[in-house]
Amino acid sequence: MNAFLTIIILLLAMITILLHYTRSQTQQLLKQKQALQLLEAKFKNEHGQAERVLQDQLQFMESLLQAIPNPIFYKDPQGRYLGCNPAFEEATGYRRGDIIGKTALELWPLEYAKVYHEKDLERLRRPGIHSYEITERYADGSDHHLLVHQATYTNATD
Repeated sequence: MNAFLTIIILLLAMITILLHYTRSQTQQLLKQKQALQLLEAKFKNEHGQAERVLQDQLQFMESLLQAIPNPIFYKDPQGRYLGCNPAFEEATGYRRGDIIGKTALELWPLEYAKVYHEKDLERLRRPGIHSYEITERYADGSDHHLLVHQATYTNATD
């Protein structure tokens, strides 16, 4: 009977130690969970702030582009128009929606389109800021001597 009581006491001692260890581990896990929740909240807050800053910058650039009185457009590396400003729409007689996704060869008379296409290809071969002159007919039928400035843009991830 003494041996039986000793075994029960040892078992109770082991259960007490296991409960203490489990409680300690649970408390550590809860602290880690709380720390992770704080980090997650901080990340979400900082991420939200960064998104707002980027959205503000994008809105500023769009407003600036819309306000510039000179015709401005931008294209992708395949020569497709991605966007333009109202001055470009007015000069060309095309609406933005009619321009986006098309190439110079799809929009302009061949004599102009060839020049634009060649200049685009040259920009891709030799990135940077370049200028050239051209006489072009605007949508209203008037001829304009233009000094065209082009610049290449490389994505930060490229």
